[in-house]
Amino acid sequence: MTDRTAPLERVATGVPGLDAVLQGGLLKGGVYIVQGPPGAGKTILGNQICFAQAAAGGNAVYVTLLAESHTRMLAHMRGMSFFQPRMIPDRVYYVSCFKVLEGEGLDGLLKVLRTVTASRKASFLVLDGLVSAEEASPSAKDFKKFIHELPSVTAITD
Repeated sequence: MTDRTAPLERVATGVPGLDAVLQGGLLKGGVYIVQGPPGAGKTILGNQICFAQAAAGGNAVYVTLLAESHTRMLAHMRGMSFFQPRMIPDRVYYVSCFKVLEGEGLDGLLKVLRTVTASRKASFLVLDGLVSAEEASPSAKDFKKFIHELPSVTAITD
């Protein structure tokens, strides 16, 4: 008996070696949580994938929940080979949701994620600073509910 199920569609990360390890890339529509200490490279990885998506013809949205400005983050990336400033804001779009999270909580954040993902016709979404969302959650249960809602945001990108 042979397995005739179609392989799951994957999205290439554009990160040398990572797509090989992931057997072609991330699963399309998947939600991935990348954890690590400050300085481990999470922000750079997210940006590198966004620029790879843009270079391949997609649209990426990069949402931060951090107090750090986008200007400072972009300044750190200027010397990196993947960074293409001409792709900002048309193909790689940056949004800060720190104030939204502070003022409207997780429900407000989900609303903004859905709106910006749809309006930008995003094929890829990065949410940087998830620890801020966890800290803003009224309870662990509310944070888990938020995480479970994220696939409804990424479903828009399909």
